[in-house]
Amino acid sequence: GHRVSRGFSSSGRYTPNYIVSSTYIKLLTELVAVQKALDSAWRDTMTSRIIVLVKRQQEQSDKTVETHAERLRDREVAESVVVERYPDATERADLTVDYSERDTEEVYVVPMVSAQTKGTQQAMTTMAEYIAGSATFCNPVGYSPFVTDIIVDRASEVVEPAADVSLILISLGSSSLPYQRRMLCYHRTRLLEQTAYGEVTISHLLQDPTVECARHNVSNEHTVAVPVFVSSNVTTREEIPQKLGVDSGNIDYTDPLGTHLRLTDAIQAEVAKQRAIRDQRGKSDRPIFGMPSDDSHQPVTISRSTHGSKL
Repeated sequence: GHRVSRGFSSSGRYTPNYIVSSTYIKLLTELVAVQKALDSAWRDTMTSRIIVLVKRQQEQSDKTVETHAERLRDREVAESVVVERYPDATERADLTVDYSERDTEEVYVVPMVSAQTKGTQQAMTTMAEYIAGSATFCNPVGYSPFVTDIIVDRASEVVEPAADVSLILISLGSSSLPYQRRMLCYHRTRLLEQTAYGEVTISHLLQDPTVECARHNVSNEHTVAVPVFVSSNVTTREEIPQKLGVDSGNIDYTDPLGTHLRLTDAIQAEVAKQRAIRDQRGKSDRPIFGMPSDDSHQPVTISRSTHGSKL
């Protein structure tokens, strides 16, 4: 059977509308047990692991990524959790750690963006030149189901999910790569299946459908827009609200993913997934890129001498 969970918690915070089946509850219980086992195994071997979170240059003053790094340290999922900035394509990467001197077996690099762009690919490829031996370059965190939960939380802080409410998901987009669009479509499908929003649409800054047209692509009187970006920056604070026409009324606008606890969970889950794939494939002396080349999100190994032409 099914039950519907909705309304407000004892703390007064709104709990999003979700249709929950008994099968889903059983599966969730099993996943929690598996995650606890994985966490225990991680702590047993954490001395051989470094997690590197890479943030954009323009987000230098924003401490969102540092917050997630601190949480991961508190969870003791690695010997070290480091925050680096995107390397400049024209200069040597200005890294805070000399990875060639670290006595470690596993390095996991996580691009702190919602989905791939050309800039992300170029930055990760550049970083591969400065991390000795083998490193696993993980997928961006935006593909995680945990991000769906964050979107619901951000939107429900503004307006309660209902059939007469439209939800707009916004990403940077790309004129040549499909990953930003695929990421939003993934969450759009989940939101339509799991929440009471009557309408969920997507829009982008750099591709169609554009943010400027977003308000014309919804039909409900009440609309809330969520920027599916990791950190707050000039794009989320100024450019998107202006192009969306927030000041004109009829559209509520939320914060980006930010420091939400579920985003920390998404980072940890992505590294755990890539570690499992790494263990299955066996150790490599070349960097392993988990960047999605299609909908399967399978990692590929790239040689240092040819990686620039592979991505």
